[in-house]
Amino acid sequence: MIDLFVVKLILSFLIGGLWVTFVTIIAEKYGTKKGGIVVGFPSTALFSLFFIAWTQSPSAAVEATTIMPAVGGIVCLFILCYSACYKRNFWLAIGLSLCVWAGLSIALIAFQLDNFLVSLLIYALLFGICLYLLERWITISSQPRRSMQYNFKLLLFRGVLSGLVVATAVVLSKLLGPVWGGLFAMFPAAMLGALLLIYFVHGEEFSSAVLKTSMLGAVSVVVYAICVRYTYAALGLWYGTLVSVIVSLFVSYVMHEIARRMR
Repeated sequence: MIDLFVVKLILSFLIGGLWVTFVTIIAEKYGTKKGGIVVGFPSTALFSLFFIAWTQSPSAAVEATTIMPAVGGIVCLFILCYSACYKRNFWLAIGLSLCVWAGLSIALIAFQLDNFLVSLLIYALLFGICLYLLERWITISSQPRRSMQYNFKLLLFRGVLSGLVVATAVVLSKLLGPVWGGLFAMFPAAMLGALLLIYFVHGEEFSSAVLKTSMLGAVSVVVYAICVRYTYAALGLWYGTLVSVIVSLFVSYVMHEIARRMR
């Protein structure tokens, strides 16, 4: 019998790779506002929580959601840090952003955050501050669609690179336990994969515009964690996942309408 973790790892690589490839194509075809919203949809969180519940228990997945909103707030800082630094040096911006995410996320673990309401308040505060600074201080403008000629090698490269990013997050969550699983469920794997791919093809302005809008899109990730926290216990794994996805899709639509009114 194949180990369930191996199945999880393979699926996370394949689905993660396909998802990020799809995201980058959406951004190229329809512009950074739609692309950013899709980047922010709970892909890594969805797969991680589902497999934590499947391979361990629904209660383990519920436990993992406690820290997720607060880590979502740190993802907002990841986006803000990159947006503030990318014009100086792309790789420096990526490195600093990942250090901010890792350092503050580990600090949450060290302080043993176990209050879901406090976690939500941390997210709301950081989201509001970061969104205000992105709009008023850094002023990143949205970008229109880009013309692309796709071929098998390009799509394969995108899929493999982004699949590796997502699968790495899954491995780390498995090795370090459920609470760390919740932390790595919020690792901006899809954002990072899309950011790298879009930067290499379209440059820094287009990639930063996608990342800015993805902050709004990522609201649906926190909403997904909230839904999982209450639906997994009441409805079970499959129906709980279905209801959580439907609610997150609705929130993504609302965020898209808000993004349309931003510059």
